[in-house]
Amino acid sequence: RLWNDSLSLRESDAARADALLQRLIGVTEDKELTDGAHYELARSAFSQGKFDQVIVHSKTLVDHKTYGDTALGFLCQSSFNLKDYQAAIEYCKKYEASFSSGNSIAAVREFYSKACLARAELLAAPPADAAAGAK
Repeated sequence: RLWNDSLSLRESDAARADALLQRLIGVTEDKELTDGAHYELARSAFSQGKFDQVIVHSKTLVDHKTYGDTALGFLCQSSFNLKDYQAAIEYCKKYEASFSSGNSIAAVREFYSKACLARAELLAAPPADAAAGAK
């Protein structure tokens, strides 16, 4: 019932729908329902720009037959958006290895390139203390 209630609330009250899904995760032992709840929570968090929450929920789904493709795509993009470029690179590599013809492959390849470039720029930049001392 919590699942059905959360789905019917999704359009009108996303916060309540998310709260019901969180509750569902805490009270059910049904793996299929729990995975579905994590997926919906990850999607909701992604649409709200809550990338730390996307990562929490998506990590539980990486090896899932149905949700793994989307979960890894979310992990690539969310890690990049949080400026955790090394994690973004690792998730992109895992996506490429697991879903080379997946739905998000083009976006994942783009985030991989951006994350590699951003990481290289960070590594090449002088430490903040050295830059401040040079002035």
